[in-house]
Amino acid sequence: MVALAIGPDERRIAAYFHPGDGTATRTCGVVLCNPVGWEALACHQSYRVLAERLAAVGFPVLRFDYDGTGDSAGSDADPGRLRAWVDSTLAAVTELRLLARVREVSLVGVHLGGTLATLAAAELGGVASLIAWATFPRGKSFVRQARAYRMLNIQDEPAPGATDDLQAAGFLFTSQTLRDLSAVDLLRLTASPAPRVLLLAREPHATEDAWMKHLQSNGCDVTSLEPPGYLAMMREPRKSEVPEEAFGQVTAWLVKAHPQTQAATSPSPLEPARIQGEGYQEEMRAFGERGRIFGILTAPRKGVIRRETGVILLNTASDHRVGPNRAYVLLVRALARRGYLSLRFDPTGIGDSRGPESGVETHAYSAARLAEVPEAMNFLAATQGLHRFVLVGLCSGAHAAFHTGMSDPRVVGEVLVNPQTFTWKAGDSLELKTRQSFKSSRYYRRAVFEPSNWSRAVRGQVNVRGVIKVTADRVKRRLMARLSPFLQGRPGLLDVHQAVRAKLARGVELFFLLSGDDEGTDFLEAHLGKYGRRMRRYGNFRFEIIDGPDHTFSQQSAQRLFIDLVVEHISRRLG
Repeated sequence: MVALAIGPDERRIAAYFHPGDGTATRTCGVVLCNPVGWEALACHQSYRVLAERLAAVGFPVLRFDYDGTGDSAGSDADPGRLRAWVDSTLAAVTELRLLARVREVSLVGVHLGGTLATLAAAELGGVASLIAWATFPRGKSFVRQARAYRMLNIQDEPAPGATDDLQAAGFLFTSQTLRDLSAVDLLRLTASPAPRVLLLAREPHATEDAWMKHLQSNGCDVTSLEPPGYLAMMREPRKSEVPEEAFGQVTAWLVKAHPQTQAATSPSPLEPARIQGEGYQEEMRAFGERGRIFGILTAPRKGVIRRETGVILLNTASDHRVGPNRAYVLLVRALARRGYLSLRFDPTGIGDSRGPESGVETHAYSAARLAEVPEAMNFLAATQGLHRFVLVGLCSGAHAAFHTGMSDPRVVGEVLVNPQTFTWKAGDSLELKTRQSFKSSRYYRRAVFEPSNWSRAVRGQVNVRGVIKVTADRVKRRLMARLSPFLQGRPGLLDVHQAVRAKLARGVELFFLLSGDDEGTDFLEAHLGKYGRRMRRYGNFRFEIIDGPDHTFSQQSAQRLFIDLVVEHISRRLG
């Protein structure tokens, strides 16, 4: 895989997968079109697997991020999103034809990606084939689904001052974007998107018959399949499953539709991908043993003073380098505008980093995941001359930051966001230590005085037994926290209070940033006292509880607050 910047303005980031040495290259290349929003995060890993499988049977493949999404420049709030997404797809097709020297191109899209692929194919003309899985023939259907999600998830707040905008699953759809999407109707297309079309249903018996008939009336040879696996792929990244059967069917269909091959070729040497934006520049880099780890270096633009301290962002669970709701992308670019150089990267086996060695355990709390943080610091020291680092991590990323800071003197600051634990031992449940479904004790103390909650409990809408169980577990954890100084040396135990004191005495700037209703507040207060009062005498200690945000700060206002607080803290305390 080679990362590159595409489009006339080189604002979009793409990944190019070329058939291996000696593999006969097909005369058709494949462009993979992402969904938009949360679904793009969910199926990111699956898209990489599909790209590798198609490359293994001879297809040159390009996977890319639309303008304002993923690693590309721009944001959700920019105007003309629909047009920018279609233009990004057209740019990807042009780039693939130049890179792979193929005569034909096939477009593959899942969810809204299928809709965008169809629009681009109809506009471009000459696309050889189209594959759309669980897509939206009418944009209104996507908008209705996004609005329904918003109604079912009260943490997605209405945007202040712009009531027609929509926040869904941590992403913003402006009123203009919603209007443009609602106007999309693939059944009104008069041009055929491709002579051959494969439609994959979201679930059995869910095929869009009207769209299929419309495609056939436009002269398309349409195949319809109903493979399993869509819903399992669209879970949150740590639970997402690769739809093996569906990808097998897609690969077989493409091989049959495009059997022609040409002599095996090697891709032309490509420069490392670089993009520039307002106040920042980014470069895609590989580091670690044999370049197995993929990361993105974000630096200030020329003319901006570079600080001496580097910032490293650490992922949570199986999220790739963009972070939850793409917040890491926005954070590093804000830091660059303040003069800081940052690195965000994919842990082994996540995103675009290579998989682990056989037998190596690489879950979110594994020793292998911890070992990658010093590797990232070594990379920045060797290439950028940096020797002081601030580690920023959410949930399991906070766990990695905390432990690295205990042993590596190069760590001068840590921003620890909603950690759930700082200990891990074999047999512990990743389900409990990754993202909690229960609220903090302060939440339940407020909720007990709300009559509506008692009514919900009577109707069976509250997991009362679960709340009692988790409350008892917290009492036990508080007791263990008090006893931890006397139990050191036992497997899986850590005196968090003493570890924090040792860091503060060494001069490390510690910033605990917590969501008020998140269960991690109970974990930390058990060790550090209410609102961290046991550490208040240290001037380099900061402990803030913010009421309102969820675990990943997914609301737009919470994202802005998270970014502002981190940038302000690093600038003021570590500038």
